[in-house]
Amino acid sequence: MKYSYHPEIEGLKVNEDGTEILLDGLPLVIKKRTTGKHPFLYVNLRSSNQSVVRLVMECWHGMAPYPKMAVRRKDNDNNNCHYTNLEWGAWGGNPKNPTKLSVQDENEIWELLQNSNMSKTDIGAKYGVHRNAINCVAKRMKQRLNLD
Repeated sequence: MKYSYHPEIEGLKVNEDGTEILLDGLPLVIKKRTTGKHPFLYVNLRSSNQSVVRLVMECWHGMAPYPKMAVRRKDNDNNNCHYTNLEWGAWGGNPKNPTKLSVQDENEIWELLQNSNMSKTDIGAKYGVHRNAINCVAKRMKQRLNLD
């Protein structure tokens, strides 16, 4: 089984699908939160609960390119935590209505907003989202680029 080390937490390594997480060679206990609408897997790491899927993402793909980014599953299957199924995306969505835009989509949308005469409604139609989602992308990109 392959493992990848965490870029910031020394001695932490995670296997491909998050079923094994080791800290200094010792396995961490993976727990499942069963309360609330969305159960998820987590580990207690240095007195803090950490999402298994986020640790898989950070170990295999690196830290989030922007603050406050969420881990998205490409196939929308909450049980599939394999690193090839994960990507960084914007916060929002749920299993019944997942976030549709990837980081790459958001960058492309920002370019269209800056360099084309397309309306937000037309850009939204191109990406299969409402124009309000395009407004949110513009707001996030301004924050990332400190343009406010």
